Amino acid sequence: MAISKIKTVSIEDDAITTGKIVDGTIVAADLASDAVTTAKITAGNVTTAKIAADAVTGAKLADDAIDSEHYTDGSIDTAH
Repeated sequence: MAISKIKTVSIEDDAITTGKIVDGTIVAADLASDAVTTAKITAGNVTTAKIAADAVTGAKLADDAIDSEHYTDGSIDTAH
């Protein structure tokens, strides 16, 4: 059975709550490009598993964010 889309003009204010949304029903393709902001992400919801490979660059790190305790043994060679 196909589910048709509901137009936003048909939805009353406060009609949709998080309790009414089934897990996994909203996918990235359904979100507007600016729909998810840092203010909408609750503490602890971004985990290492959710960060794409190479997503964290030097430009995204605060000055002095990494010190010697954060390096893995053998991760720095003479070229670095």
